[in-house]
Amino acid sequence: MNTINKTLLTLLAVGAFTLSAQASTLLTYDTRHDENSAAGTLPAGSTALQPGNWFGATTNPGILDVNLSASNVTFGSGFFDGQTDQGAQFSDTGVNSATAAAGLAANEFLSFTLTPDAGFELAIDSISFGAYFQSAGTSQWALYSSLDGFSTALASDLAYSASGANLVTAGSLGITGQTSAVEFRLAFGHNSEFERVGIADVDMTSIGVGGTGWPDYGKTMAVDGTISAIPEPSTFALVVALGALVLFRRRR
Repeated sequence: MNTINKTLLTLLAVGAFTLSAQASTLLTYDTRHDENSAAGTLPAGSTALQPGNWFGATTNPGILDVNLSASNVTFGSGFFDGQTDQGAQFSDTGVNSATAAAGLAANEFLSFTLTPDAGFELAIDSISFGAYFQSAGTSQWALYSSLDGFSTALASDLAYSASGANLVTAGSLGITGQTSAVEFRLAFGHNSEFERVGIADVDMTSIGVGGTGWPDYGKTMAVDGTISAIPEPSTFALVVALGALVLFRRRR
């Protein structure tokens, strides 16, 4: 390969890199930071769960990408009083819908909104969270988004039977190219309106969130994907032109 071809391929690779980004954790919602202290634990009675490093940790802090804005997680009006009942959980009673779809219609959901900064676009691969049901039984969860008016679940488990907090992942979401706000609603169905339902702390180190400082607990929710600058038309045109030139030279 001559020097010109090497230079062209190098320029092409650099240009292509500007149009792509590696998936990573963009955002976490955490209900607890220190398992041995009340400090950094979401208090009972809280009506909202803040994004990112709300507890001010310097070791294993919460995450919020600098080019992304995120709302608090809040309760839908179908929950009992819209307040979490215990620390290290974001849960409430009042869910009495048999299915997650019915729970969505009855406002028995948790809601949060993600907004990329101007000039950036958002892609979401997966959303992992600690599904919390106070006791085992006939339960469901389903994740919806505003992209289709909350009409079709992005992911769900319609035969969920575990109790306590358990890690679940809504994967392969395939959300790409979003340049404006996207709202997500995590809806629930449960067999007892007197039991707590919501999200809670679990150990997420197994999926690469957190680290060795989170041995027995972790984040409550994590959003994985990419947020990248929207390339200027001139940048995109340059990459296309360089690619065409490399192909032309190889065929000569």
